[in-house]
Amino acid sequence: AAAGAAAGPTQESGSSEPGPSTADGGTAAPSGGLGDLEEAATRIRAAARAAALTDVRPLILRGHLLLLQGAYGDAINAYQRGLSQRTCPLEVHLRLASAYMRTQQPQYAADVLTAAAGAGGPAARSPLLWLMAGRASLEAGDADVARVALMEANLLDPELPEPWGLLTLLAARQDRWQEAEQALSRGLALGLRDTWTAGGIAAEYERAGRWRQAADVLRVALAAADAASSRPDVNAAAVLFQLRCRLISALVLLSEAAEARRELDQAAVLAAAAGTGVVGEQGTLPEREAVAAQQLALLNVLALRVEALPVDEH
Repeated sequence: AAAGAAAGPTQESGSSEPGPSTADGGTAAPSGGLGDLEEAATRIRAAARAAALTDVRPLILRGHLLLLQGAYGDAINAYQRGLSQRTCPLEVHLRLASAYMRTQQPQYAADVLTAAAGAGGPAARSPLLWLMAGRASLEAGDADVARVALMEANLLDPELPEPWGLLTLLAARQDRWQEAEQALSRGLALGLRDTWTAGGIAAEYERAGRWRQAADVLRVALAAADAASSRPDVNAAAVLFQLRCRLISALVLLSEAAEARRELDQAAVLAAAAGTGVVGEQGTLPEREAVAAQQLALLNVLALRVEALPVDEH
């Protein structure tokens, strides 16, 4: 398992890239304050000096810390070094796979997870591992492996909604619409609330011109993004804005003027906040103003389309 997990490329020190948006629209952030992380780093260095050469625990702890700090490339290096020396708990494989996903290397993430499962033990019985393997394989473009992994996750935990959502996305990408509808219905009944998955499903419905289904799933994605936004965040606001604009476009095509106007008002609030910095401090003022200008330009186009709709009474 260690050999398979270490198959990915070594990341150059200092070449860590910020991870892509997470499912809730944000990016990975430290769970504690800066001082907490600095103290943790100091303690890990001290532990490494005191540990035996064969003790990989300081390496693994350093990987966890780097993952929290968003230094995904360095985290990959630390995890790989630990896994190359001894068998590690399932959590280490999951976190290494997460780091690969955040550096947009889904195939390596899938390799890590399938190698861990192939070694047997708790990993092979973990629905979370199979779920992550399914998503990684889906993002890597390996539909057959993704389907097998997601079905295994379903067998291990039939009440887990996320595999059903990803199976919906997989079926929709292959234009198997009846299968997609069945999987989506099951996922929603179990409480599917994943912004990334719902947004991807909606994109497939949009591609196929299935605007009613697209609008329904975009509402799910918006609800999930709203619920996940526990604090003001530029990335979360951008995700919410894009989802709302997509929903407005679908509603225009469905001639649902009242809801389209309500969503237009909500999108305008998000665009205004992006320009003032209300939703966070990332970026300079000119950069925030440029983003707001782009969003307002898009809103103006959508507003013209909404105003062209006949006024409904609902």
